[in-house]
Amino acid sequence: MMQLQKINDITYVNGIRLETETIPIEEIEDSLKIIKEDMKLKELQEVRLRERRDEIIVHARKHGFSAIKIASILDVTRQTIYDVLKNMDINNEEE
Repeated sequence: MMQLQKINDITYVNGIRLETETIPIEEIEDSLKIIKEDMKLKELQEVRLRERRDEIIVHARKHGFSAIKIASILDVTRQTIYDVLKNMDINNEEE
């Protein structure tokens, strides 16, 4: 979630000045660190979302959804769906 702030007519997004060219030299290092942390969090969120998506794909197949329909809904290829199903089957066998 992005946090938008306006302080003394300067707009900030997640603690970083919105206009890149207005970031003072002494704030560049902190701005880069903030961006790095934000990116790590987003990557973790993406991993969790993909795991959840994969679980729902398996659930959908168990309840009669075709790979074509699931692929169409998610805007991915059928091969992606088959890869997820194969991967999830292998993971379930290991548990």
